[in-house]
Amino acid sequence: MNPVSTAWNTGIGTNPTIATTDFTNWIPTPNSALLITLDPPTDTNPVGTDHTVTATILNAQSQGVQGILVTFTVVSGPNSGDTDTDTTDTNGEATFTYTGDGGPGIDVMQACYTENSAEVCSQTVTKVWNVPTTADIPLTPSYDLNLVGEDHTVTATVTDGGVPQEDVDVTFTVISGPNAGDNGTDTTDANGEATFTYTGDGGVGTDLIQACFTLGNDQICSNIVQKEWTEEIIEVTPLFASNPLLTDHTLTAVVTDLKGNPISGVDVTFTITAGPNAGETDTVTTDVNGEATFTYTGDSGPGMDQILACFTNTAGEQVCEETAYKEWVPEVAIPIHDNWGRFFIASLLLASGLWGLMRRRRFQQK
Repeated sequence: MNPVSTAWNTGIGTNPTIATTDFTNWIPTPNSALLITLDPPTDTNPVGTDHTVTATILNAQSQGVQGILVTFTVVSGPNSGDTDTDTTDTNGEATFTYTGDGGPGIDVMQACYTENSAEVCSQTVTKVWNVPTTADIPLTPSYDLNLVGEDHTVTATVTDGGVPQEDVDVTFTVISGPNAGDNGTDTTDANGEATFTYTGDGGVGTDLIQACFTLGNDQICSNIVQKEWTEEIIEVTPLFASNPLLTDHTLTAVVTDLKGNPISGVDVTFTITAGPNAGETDTVTTDVNGEATFTYTGDSGPGMDQILACFTNTAGEQVCEETAYKEWVPEVAIPIHDNWGRFFIASLLLASGLWGLMRRRRFQQK
């Protein structure tokens, strides 16, 4: 069977260490109209305990689909190869419970089902196994979304028996994603907290981040958190319009991230790069709706203006929309001061009068 990757599916064959739980832009594949997800996205437990993941299969109406056989597999990690099957219930849910007896480390799991001889799989999720201890190191936030080029900070809190531990060296690592390999260390303060800040300059994608510290001869690691990096895009309307000379024309630029969230406070520069009004320019800052508008008067004669809207994104790159076109045309004037003009006006009046007379006669005949 050939695995069929969904729009969000990382797939075993690509990089099993990458996990994502963002299905905003999920689109069913040609071979599957059903969405399969796996939860929780990450968890941390002592070695030797049990862990349960739940697969949920929904149809296009977000209703659970019953009776589908789901295969769960630990695709990598200390318990790699552990597998089992379960059939979805009336809520579309199937579960997999296994014991983490393979030692400390990170398990990566995936759930799949077969449809039309093709294997359709969920996103991958992770399970962190630590040696049994009363020490803990939760990492927050569990998820965040930022623009490429911005900074992101995670905080690890080291406790032992619930008591914050000071002066503990914590190592932070971006274990996969566009910024994979970025790392840093920090020492916990009186609250047991250590922080790690890095710049997302590796492009669009989702980073997975983990924090660890050494306890005796053992390494104790946190849950894995996700950092999604997006970028700004700009859309301008209208891309074409035609107006009479000496009237006003307005263009609207909308700046959003890749998920469609509006971005305020962005300086958008509108420039007429060619045409009768070439050289006119203005810079406008986007409002809370991500919108900036540019209005100008077509007072430089007929022709076609070409207008470009650009801004500088957080990564320091210039981003421009495709060129918008504005056609300026002269108003058509009827020459009423010569014989032809008088004849033209008289013909219109005569035709209008005859048409009205014909309509009245038809009405009377009825």
